[in-house]
Amino acid sequence: VDDMGGGSFTLDAIRLLCECLPRSSVTHLSLDESAICGVTSMGYGTFTLEGIFAICELLAQSRITSISLAENGMGCDGAFALIDTFADMPNLCTINLAKN
Repeated sequence: VDDMGGGSFTLDAIRLLCECLPRSSVTHLSLDESAICGVTSMGYGTFTLEGIFAICELLAQSRITSISLAENGMGCDGAFALIDTFADMPNLCTINLAKN
C-alpha cells in the first residue's frame, strides 16, 4: 500500500509520480487530500484539471487495482475524466472518490 495523501502535490510532483509509477509494482495508490486539482483542503490555490489528466495517463499504463482520490475537490469534471479512464482498467477493483 502506497499512501501519499495528506499533502499538497504540485503539478510537477504529479508528473514525476506519473513517470515513475508505471515501472513500479505498486497496485494500491492513495492520494487523499493531495490537492491534485490545485486547491488545498483549506481552499487555497487555483482549480485545474491538469493533475487529474496526468493521473488518467498514469492509470492507463499502471498495475493499479485500488485507488483512493478522496477529498481532492475535483468536482464533476474531474470525476468524469477519471470514469472514462476507469472504464479501460479491467483490473481496477476499488475506487474511492469520497468528498469530491
